[in-house]
Amino acid sequence: MVQSVLPLPKTPERAKIICTLGPSSQDEETIENLLNSGMDACRLNLSFGELEEHEQTIQTVRRVATRLKRTVAVILDIPGRKVRVGALPEHMIELKTDDEVLFCLDEGQPAAERTLPVAPSFFHDSMIRGDKVLLSDGLVELEVSGISDGRSVTARVVYGGQVKERTGVHMPGMTLKGGPFTPADEPFLQLAVRQAVDYIAITYVTDAADILLARERLEELGRSIPIIAKIERSEAFSRLDGILRRADAIMVRRGDLGAQIEMTRVPIVQKEILRLAGQRGVPAIIATQMLGSMLQAPIPTRAEASDVSNAVADGADGMLLSAETAVGKFPCKATSMMNRIIGETEKERFEIGSKHWSDSSEAPFADTAARIACQAARQAGARLIACFTESGRTARLVAKYRPEVPIVAFCRNDQTPRQLSIVWGVETSQMADTGKVETMIAMVEERLLSEGQVRRGDRLVIVFGAPVGQKGKTNSVRLHEVGRGFTTGDLDTSSLPRALA
Repeated sequence: MVQSVLPLPKTPERAKIICTLGPSSQDEETIENLLNSGMDACRLNLSFGELEEHEQTIQTVRRVATRLKRTVAVILDIPGRKVRVGALPEHMIELKTDDEVLFCLDEGQPAAERTLPVAPSFFHDSMIRGDKVLLSDGLVELEVSGISDGRSVTARVVYGGQVKERTGVHMPGMTLKGGPFTPADEPFLQLAVRQAVDYIAITYVTDAADILLARERLEELGRSIPIIAKIERSEAFSRLDGILRRADAIMVRRGDLGAQIEMTRVPIVQKEILRLAGQRGVPAIIATQMLGSMLQAPIPTRAEASDVSNAVADGADGMLLSAETAVGKFPCKATSMMNRIIGETEKERFEIGSKHWSDSSEAPFADTAARIACQAARQAGARLIACFTESGRTARLVAKYRPEVPIVAFCRNDQTPRQLSIVWGVETSQMADTGKVETMIAMVEERLLSEGQVRRGDRLVIVFGAPVGQKGKTNSVRLHEVGRGFTTGDLDTSSLPRALA
């Protein structure tokens, strides 16, 4: 039954909401309600459902977004080399402590009783008796008791519980083989290229090389698509610096990560990942069990509300709802609740951006321009920061410093606004490129006045690249007073001495 949700008024929430779409949320009316409840981007988990179904969902999302004049990113989550349980009788199995379970090669048919079908990559050369196997995000634990011919493994259930088909299979400490994609991922990559999606999320990233390999494959298919690296394994955390240099965004998948490292370490690791991503200016999304109780209940637990709030306070760019919106009973209420928690938390001021204000004597011009823009906005009492951006890089750099005022990015194409919809604090607007800075500033002023975002006499900080319209040229900051017809100040950072850049 579709929930009726009234549109919410425009709110100043800066952290973004990503909703996973599934059986509970694929129809047009529910997608509209999700957008009205606060959804900024949608994720399609290709480990579930059929390819044609996902393609139809992408088209539905874009149709609804166009009708509502909303900007929403589409993220395709590629299964990759993650091992999952295959088809099961009744779609699940109940494992009891001390049961003997057989892991067998998945041949696409429902398994026999106390048998778990898995992909060939599960049968690892270095697996030995006594190895730990975790299911259901680590809630069910087994111990390998026997290995036979590399195609079947027996295991004893140490801690029992319910296991659903398609749940992930974790073997802590086991080295992964192969690249980020498997042959089974090829149709999904072709779907991503065919539909020109805004991001693909890569599962089980271990280092920067995985991201480079993924980019090469996408280029072979004829399209460059931004990559979200999913941080799910201990190797990814230990090699995070290289991953942050190569990824367009990261996603902290706490369920999988908690099955790979000590659960008590997960909150600390999450904070450290957010800190490092913030320093790099790489958008970071927190995922898994954010509002898990809302799968069945119309309100979350207090602990879940605190979890979301703490992620906002720590500087996360976005929060991901997984099963809550994909298969839960209350997808729109879960989205609305997350929106409310974010809004309430952001009423307080957390000095997140100041942590990223490096005192280094040398920095790129673009980074310097973004930092100066945020300083100028604070000192001049500006109403907002406006960015002219071709690729979205200027807006992302400004967002890195977490300014107190809104960031509005003006873009020439329609894909950049969608890609910016997962970036903290950035609102977007499309605008034709005139090639002249003064003309573009006049157009920005007119647009903001007509939309009620500014009034005459308000101050703006404007960030752009000179020459206008070229990628990677963020080097200029201007101060502008609305209605005065001229700029009140102009700082071109390309002329700064290197020591001040």
